[in-house]
Amino acid sequence: MVAETKRPRHRNAYCFAPSFTELPPVFWMWTKIARCLWLIIGSLDHTAVWSATHRQDGWAAGGPTDREALAPSSLPSPGRRNPDRQCAAVERSEKDGFAMEPGDPRPKAAAERNSRDRSEAKGRTNVSAAGHRAESGQVRQSGEDARAPVALLVLGMHRSLTSAITGSLAHAGAAIPVNLLPADGNNPKGYFESSQINAALERLLTAAGSRWHDWRALSLERIPPDELDKIRRQLQFALQAEFGSAALFALKDPRICRCVPFWREVLAEFGARPLAIIPIRHPLAVALSLQKRDGMPREKALLLWFRHVMDAERTTRDIPRVFLLSEAFAADPAASLGSIAQRLGIEWPRSGGPLQDRLDAFIVADLVHHTDEARQAPRSPIARWYEPLLALAERLAGGETDLAPQLDALYADFLTGTAPFEAYCDAMEVALLKQQESAVRLKKALDRARWLLGSVLTEQQVLHFESTLDDVIREQRERLVRLENRVDELSKASSSSNGHNR
Repeated sequence: MVAETKRPRHRNAYCFAPSFTELPPVFWMWTKIARCLWLIIGSLDHTAVWSATHRQDGWAAGGPTDREALAPSSLPSPGRRNPDRQCAAVERSEKDGFAMEPGDPRPKAAAERNSRDRSEAKGRTNVSAAGHRAESGQVRQSGEDARAPVALLVLGMHRSLTSAITGSLAHAGAAIPVNLLPADGNNPKGYFESSQINAALERLLTAAGSRWHDWRALSLERIPPDELDKIRRQLQFALQAEFGSAALFALKDPRICRCVPFWREVLAEFGARPLAIIPIRHPLAVALSLQKRDGMPREKALLLWFRHVMDAERTTRDIPRVFLLSEAFAADPAASLGSIAQRLGIEWPRSGGPLQDRLDAFIVADLVHHTDEARQAPRSPIARWYEPLLALAERLAGGETDLAPQLDALYADFLTGTAPFEAYCDAMEVALLKQQESAVRLKKALDRARWLLGSVLTEQQVLHFESTLDDVIREQRERLVRLENRVDELSKASSSSNGHNR
C-alpha cells in the first residue's frame, strides 16, 4: 500500500517566498495600521460629502444672524449645488492655501467646468424668453447671458443700510453667503457679509497698502502679480463655497466699492452676470454713525463716503444698476424691492403677502438713525464735493441717466482739490497706525505690570495676615498662661483654706 502524500498546510509552501507564519510581528502591526488609516480616510471622504450636502440644503451653523434674524427655515438655500465639486474646491483651497504656482490651470479649468455645470443645471429650470418665472424663481433674462447666474452687488458706503437691504434681498429669495460674519451690537441682525470674502478683501487692501477706512483711490498696481493671482483664486474658491450654483445671489461688502473692476473680472471667471444696487444715505448721517461706532473724525468719514459712492457710480455705468435712497427703503422696503426688480429686469422668487410679512418682521421701525442730527449739523468744508454728489445721486435714484459729464467734472475737481494733501494724509495715517500699535504694546505691558503688582500685593497681604495671625496666637497663648497661673493660685488658695479649717 502506497503511503498517502501529505499536502502542505500553507499555500505558500511551494513558493520561494517565506510563509506568512514566518513574517515578523512588525509586518502585521503595520498592516493593521494601514488598514485603520484606509478606513479613516474613507469615512472622512463620506463625511465631507455629507457635510457639503447638508450645508447646501440648509444653513451653516453660525451666530444669531442666520438663525434668529432671518428665520432660515423659510429662506431659500443658496441653490442646487454639486457636493462633489464644492468639496473638491474647498479641499483644493485648504490644501494649496491659496498659494499655488502662477499659471496653474486648475482654477481656470474649475471655473469653466463650474460655469458649464451651472448652465446645464439652469437650462432645466430657467425662465422662458417671455419672462415666465421658473420653479426655483430664476431671473428674467434674454440674450447670450440668459443662462448666466446673476450677482446682485450691493455697493454702498459703510453704515448706509446695506445690511438691511441685503437681508431684504435674502427674504425676497436671493441666496446669501453660507458663512456669514456674526452679528454684534452695531448690527444686531447681522452684516450679511461672507467671512471668507471679507478676509480676501482685507488681504487685497493690505497688499495694496490700504485699509478699509482709506478715502484715497485704491491702486491694484501696487500689488505683486503673484499675490494678486492668489487673491483672485481665493475669491473664486470663496464664491464657489458660498454660493455654489445659485442662479441669483446677493454679494455685499462696502470694500467692493473701491475695486469693482477687479470684482467684475472675478465674477466673469465665475460665470456670473453682475447687477448693481447702490444705496445712498445722507453723508452727514453716515459720518455721525461712524463717529459713534469707530470714533472717526467727521471730515474723514465724509471723504470716505464720497470715495465709495463715486467709485461705485463710475465703475457701473455699463451694467444694469439702480440707485436706492436709504430713507425711502426704510419707509417702504417692499416698494423698494419692487422698484429694484423692475429696473434690473428680474423677478423675485418670493413676493406678495408672504414677502411683506417677512419684511415687516425684519425691518425695525428705528432703522435710520442720526437723520435729524445730520440736518442740523454745521456745514463742513468738504460739502463742496459731497453735496453735489448727493444731489446727483438722488437724481439718479429718480431715474435720470444723462449725468455722467457732471459727475466726471465733480470727480476731477475732487482730485484736484485733494491731490496736495494725499501724501500728507498718508503720512499721518502711517504715523497713527504706529502710534496705535505702540499703544497696544504699552497696554499689554501695563496689564502685565498690573498683574505682577497684583501678585506682589497679594503676597504682601498674605505675609501681613500671617504676621497678624502669629500675634493673635501669641496673645492667646499668653492669656492662656495667665489663666493657668490664675487657676493655680486659686487652687493653692483653696487648699490652704481647707487646711486651716481643719
